Amino acid sequence: MGFPLSVRVMTTFQRNALGAAIAVALAFLVGTCGFQPRFGYRSLPEKPGRHMKTYRLPEDKVLPSTLEGSPVVRDEKLAIRPAKSGVLTEAELSGDRAKQVQSRSGKLTYRQVERVRAPCEDMLWKLDKVLPGTGCTQVARTVYHSTDGSYHALLAVIDVRDQKSAERLRQALTRKTGFVRIPMTVNFPKGARWERAHVTGLGHYVTVTWLQPTFPNRTSPDTAAEFARSAPRDPWAPILRAHR
Repeated sequence: MGFPLSVRVMTTFQRNALGAAIAVALAFLVGTCGFQPRFGYRSLPEKPGRHMKTYRLPEDKVLPSTLEGSPVVRDEKLAIRPAKSGVLTEAELSGDRAKQVQSRSGKLTYRQVERVRAPCEDMLWKLDKVLPGTGCTQVARTVYHSTDGSYHALLAVIDVRDQKSAERLRQALTRKTGFVRIPMTVNFPKGARWERAHVTGLGHYVTVTWLQPTFPNRTSPDTAAEFARSAPRDPWAPILRAHR
């Protein structure tokens, strides 16, 4: 003796009611828990739930808040790049003259923590209209930390064809249209910025000094006087003359 047909088989009304209940339950899970159902081999796009935080990678195309410059210094021995001039070597970039430098006041010591040598188009951003006419071949960028923990400093030297090209690039760098990429390998405090930079040069080289306080709540080097005291001395002049 079997069960009545009304018990063994769902009516159309019951099947529709069950389907509606399942749909409501799925909608609730998606809306409140971020749950995303998967069907077969195709999955719906997954979105982070409200409990997840989104993190943004640091931007390497950053301008200093204060930017100033002075004309490229003429040097007879460095006025024109020799035809067979080679690139700055690792030994020159990390030698005794570059590993440790003093601040301009002599009260701070900076130690080198990162060095990179790369083609100009990889190290400079938004300068496409200027670079091709300068004969730029390389940018050497170094990062220093002061031993007292108060400052980061970035020093860069840009190798171009001659002094005239160096001055043209120096002027482009001080217009705040593009600049030197900041390093992605150095951890900067949240909220801190590269506050002040100075661009000048020597012969067929353009030099950049960029200073940032280590802590966001520390007084920023936004005055020329503080920058003059705390910025590291440029180690490039003796290195570049020796390189030639």
